[in-house]
Amino acid sequence: MSKRIKRTLCLVLVFALAFMMPIAAPAEAKKKAKKKAVKLSKSKISLSVGKKKKILVKNVKAKKVTWSVDKKAKKKKIVKLSKKTKKSVTIKALKKGKAVVTAKIKKGKKTWKKKIKVTVTKKKNITISSVSVLNSRTIQVKLSGAQALSAGNITVKTKNYANGTYNRTLKIMSVTSADKKTWTITLDAESAIYETDYVQVTIRKLKGSGTVSKQVVFSRGVFNYTDTMIYTDEVNEYVSHSFSADGFGFSTYSASGLPAGVTAKMSDSGSSLKFSGKPTKAGVYKSKVVAKDELKNSYTYDVIWLIGSSNTIAAAYAPKYAVVSTKGTYYIDTDIYKVGGSGSYNYAIQGNAYGLTVDESGSLAGTLPAAGTYNIRVLVTDRENPSIRTTATLTVSLQAGRTLSGIVKDAKGNPLPDAYVYFSNKNRANRYQTYGSAYTDEKGAYSVRLVDGTYEAYASGYDAEGAIVNVTVKSSRSGLDFTLPVYPVTVVANTAGVDMTKFGTWRDNEGDSYGSGSKLYLKAGSYSLSSSYSDFLTDYVAKVNVTVNSATTTVTAAITTKSRVTGNVTEEVPLNVSWTSADYSDYKYYKFVPKTTGTYYFSWNGDVSADVTLYDTDGDYCSSSYGSTGNFSYTCTAGSTYYVRMENESYEARSTTLTVSKTAPVTDAGEEE
Repeated sequence: MSKRIKRTLCLVLVFALAFMMPIAAPAEAKKKAKKKAVKLSKSKISLSVGKKKKILVKNVKAKKVTWSVDKKAKKKKIVKLSKKTKKSVTIKALKKGKAVVTAKIKKGKKTWKKKIKVTVTKKKNITISSVSVLNSRTIQVKLSGAQALSAGNITVKTKNYANGTYNRTLKIMSVTSADKKTWTITLDAESAIYETDYVQVTIRKLKGSGTVSKQVVFSRGVFNYTDTMIYTDEVNEYVSHSFSADGFGFSTYSASGLPAGVTAKMSDSGSSLKFSGKPTKAGVYKSKVVAKDELKNSYTYDVIWLIGSSNTIAAAYAPKYAVVSTKGTYYIDTDIYKVGGSGSYNYAIQGNAYGLTVDESGSLAGTLPAAGTYNIRVLVTDRENPSIRTTATLTVSLQAGRTLSGIVKDAKGNPLPDAYVYFSNKNRANRYQTYGSAYTDEKGAYSVRLVDGTYEAYASGYDAEGAIVNVTVKSSRSGLDFTLPVYPVTVVANTAGVDMTKFGTWRDNEGDSYGSGSKLYLKAGSYSLSSSYSDFLTDYVAKVNVTVNSATTTVTAAITTKSRVTGNVTEEVPLNVSWTSADYSDYKYYKFVPKTTGTYYFSWNGDVSADVTLYDTDGDYCSSSYGSTGNFSYTCTAGSTYYVRMENESYEARSTTLTVSKTAPVTDAGEEE
C-alpha cells in the first residue's frame, strides 16, 4: 500500500473518531460551570428585626474575604455583621430597611465581589390568635407565632357576668404543645369551667407584645331537646300551671294543640309560660310546647293533658328511653298519672307484661329482658264503680348500645380498684343516654354500656381526676384504659403486731379519701392523713405525714391505741353510767369478774334508752336487752372476765345506773321482773 493511500486512510479514521466522540451540549457545560462558580449561599434574604442569618462562601478556598455593608445602610445601622471569617459571616437585622452586604473574595491574583441584598422587616410581635374551651378542664390557645410557654407565665380566670370581675383564678396542671404555636392548657380537677362562664386567658412575656389577654365564653354547643310533661286536671275546674323550660336565661315559648278552654300566656316576669282556664271536656289531650333559650337551644315538650270527670278516668305513663345494662337487661320502676272517677282505682296488666308487675298504686316495675320497643297496657278501673275504666300504655324504647371496657391504672401502671369512670355524651339532647358511668372492681376493671355517639370521658378517685378525652362510640371495644395521676404507697406500722389491712379509709383534714387499709393512692405532694379501726376492746388510730413523688413506695404510720374499757362493775355495787354531749355516741365497756359461779342479773334504770350487751373475754355474745329500765340474766363462771357494753340510743347527754347482782331485781309492785 502506497504512502499516499495510508495517509488518506489515517485522515479518514481520525475524522471518523472525531465524529464518534460525544459533544457536550452548550447548556450542560454552562450549568457545570455555574455550579463550580464562586458564590454565596444566598444572594437575597429577608429578616425581621432581631433575627440572624449565616451566609457561606461556596466553591473556593479563599485566601482572604472582606465583608462590608453599603455606606447608606451602615450609617442607618440597618444590619450588623459578626463572626466574619474566610468561610462565612453572620448578618443580624437591627432596623427596618434595606442593605447590601458585599463579600470581596481573593484567591491568588483573582478577586470576586459577591453581594447579598438584605431586606429587614419590622419585628413580628407574637400575640394570642384565638382561645377555645374544649371541655370543662381543657383550653386551647393559638399564638400568631411560635414561642415557648410555661404555666408560670399563663393565668386563667373565670367569671359569671359580662360586666363582672375576674375574681376566680384557676389552677393549671400542665401546658403542652407540639409546635409551640398551638398550646393545650389542662386545669386541675377542682378548677372546672362551667357552661356560660366567661374565660380569660392571660399570657405574659409574649415576644414583642408583652402581656396579652383574650376572653371567650364557654359553650358546649346548640342542642334540640325533647321531653314529655303530664298534667292532671278536672273538667270544668280552673287550672293554673306555670311552665318553665330548662334553658339558659329567658326563653321564648309557643304552644299548640291545647285542650278546649285552656290558654297559654307568657308570665309577667317573662320567665315562664302560664297555662290557665277551665277544660270543657274530659279525656286525654296532647299538645306541644316549643321553647328557645338565649343560647339558641330549643326544647320541644310533648304535653299530655289528663282531664278527668266523675264518670271519666284519664290515665297515662310517661314514655321511657334508655340503653340496656351490660347484662343486656333494663330495670324499670315508673309511676302512673291518673285522674277522674272516685279517685280510687284497681290496676291490671293487659296482654304481655314482659316480666313487669303493677302494684296497688299503678306503678310498673320489673326487668325488661332485652333491647327493643315495649308497649305495656294497664287497665285502670274505678274501685267504686267498675264500669268506669280506661287503659294507659307505657311505651319503653331500649337501645342495645355498645359495651366499652378497660382498666383504670395508677401513675405506675398498676390497676386501681374503686375508681370511677364517667362518659358524658356530647349530644346532650340524646333521649336515650346523656351519660354512662361505672366503678372499677378489685382488679381495676370496668364495663359500661353506651349508645353510639361522641363522649367526653375521664376517670376519678382518691381525690384525683385524669385527663378528659374524647371517645367515639360506634362499636363495642375493650382496652379503653384510663390513668389517674396517683402513686401507690404501702403503709407499714411503727408498732409490731398491728395489722394495717384492718384500718378503714384514710382521710385528710378536709375529709377527702385516699385509700384504705395498708394501701394509699396519692398525687405528688405533701399529706397529713389518718385512719382508724376498733377491735373488741381497743381503738386504733394511725397517722401518716408523707411527701409523695414518683419514687415514694412506703410510709410508716404512727399508731396510738386506746382501751375501750371505761371501768369496772362490782357485784352488788350500783354504778353510775353517764354520757356527755361530747361522747353520747360512744360505747361504754365495763369489766366484770364474778367471785362465784352462778346466775347473775344485769339491770339498769335511768333517763336513757340503753342497749346493753354482755360479752365473754373473747368477745363472744352472751346476752342483751334494751330500754330505759331493763335487765337480763346470765350464768357466769367464777374468775372469768366478762364485759358489759352500754350504748346510749337517746343520742344526747343522759345517765343511768348499772347493777350486777345474784338477786333478781324487783318491780315497783314488789314482784320479780
